[in-house]
Amino acid sequence: MSEGNKQIHISRKAIPLVALSIIVVMAALMAAWAFYLNNNQNKAADNSWYDSGMTIGTYDGASPEEIQAELDKQVAENEMNVSCAPVIDTKASTGSAEVRVYNIAANHVDQRFTISLSDGTVLYTSGAIAPGNHVQTVKLTTVPPVGSYDATITFQGYSSDTHAARGGTVSVQVKLLVS
Repeated sequence: MSEGNKQIHISRKAIPLVALSIIVVMAALMAAWAFYLNNNQNKAADNSWYDSGMTIGTYDGASPEEIQAELDKQVAENEMNVSCAPVIDTKASTGSAEVRVYNIAANHVDQRFTISLSDGTVLYTSGAIAPGNHVQTVKLTTVPPVGSYDATITFQGYSSDTHAARGGTVSVQVKLLVS
């Protein structure tokens, strides 16, 4: 045998250990590859949640400054300020409730609001209120018995053109006094 061709001798006892080591290394590599694929591939295949047009990464060809400017623009367009009475005085006999809801002129969206009790009972659902307009009083569709209640006014913004919901909801905790 030449000097360049040396043989390696492995004892019979070491063969199972070498085979087990190879299997463990292969399993670890396969697990790492599966983890990589699961976490880094486009998840658009899950049509129940991810958008089919989604791709990995950010806006194509846009600089970080351009991306930030676009995001700031979207926030400004969907930003919504809300204003309402912290205590709603309600007449039990008529259901008339002074809500003092004002959609400020600076908002870019129409607003609708719902008044509900802490148990989820809906007392009133409004129509749309254009920016710069207000609703002083409403007639509750459900009037609870005389008393004091924890309630929530939940606002949703809508496009004045398409009437599609825009942005998220804003909830304000209020006190409902029925007398």
